[in-house]
Amino acid sequence: MTDFLRNPLLIAASTETQATLLPRMGYAASDDRAWARVHKVLESPCLGLEDSHYDFRHNGADFLRVLGQALNFEKWLVDLEINRIQLQLKEERDAFQPYLWLDTGFKRQNQPIFALAACEQHRHLYFSKQHALLPLATQLSAVKQRIHTHQQKTAGDAGIWGQVQQYLYYHAASSALVFSIHAELIGERTSEVPDKATLTVNGQSLFS
Repeated sequence: MTDFLRNPLLIAASTETQATLLPRMGYAASDDRAWARVHKVLESPCLGLEDSHYDFRHNGADFLRVLGQALNFEKWLVDLEINRIQLQLKEERDAFQPYLWLDTGFKRQNQPIFALAACEQHRHLYFSKQHALLPLATQLSAVKQRIHTHQQKTAGDAGIWGQVQQYLYYHAASSALVFSIHAELIGERTSEVPDKATLTVNGQSLFS
């Protein structure tokens, strides 16, 4: 997020007090919760639009609008920034969450499916959704560092799954880059994870 609107709002609000600003926003001057919300919004890189807070008067976008109006900002400018931030937040919510899959060449023998399903999460090293929005070169640098760190901490031991043979970096649902245990890029794969242990009850996974 940028500070296109946030910095000017901070500067404008710096000369205000609870008693002077809140009444212009339609709140009582003694409303400490509203004043705390003003501070929370101004401290947030997303100007408070990242949560669904509602104070029985305004949701996040409307609260920002009345704050901007009280500080004499043009409505179109505030709306422009609200739309931009909401679009970026939606992109982040909808983005694929990339992860490293630990490929151990595992073949099930007599291991209980319950134990395998409970340990399935240990075959995944997740990155944030924001990671997927970074330039690919930046993503790969972080991936290599993650592999080095995992090898240093575990020596490639994935517990019930066995020894890591290679790492698959899934940057999309069916698209992965293959790395050696030394974090060398050695290939790519256009398919989903080969196998996954799951246990469901009424269609719902017990482990996620």
